[in-house]
Amino acid sequence: YAEHGTLLANWSTLLDGARAEALRTEAVAELERSVELFDGSVDTLHLLAQLYLEDGRRDDARPLLEQAVALAPDRQDLQDLLRSLDE
Repeated sequence: YAEHGTLLANWSTLLDGARAEALRTEAVAELERSVELFDGSVDTLHLLAQLYLEDGRRDDARPLLEQAVALAPDRQDLQDLLRSLDE
């Protein structure tokens, strides 16, 4: 699910309009499934959190970022993104 969701998210950035939105919606669903089944992928947690943030879903992004930081405390980009939610 994670690979498929990542691919769909990337494709959606290359398109415009309804097709891009449909791909993005499907990407979020695939990434959510991946996190639900296996939540140990820092990159999947990060990508889904970013998509949530782009959609204005800060409250949904926060626990994903917290989990990603807990799994990879050395990732400064994750720490910075999590910290930005408090600004």
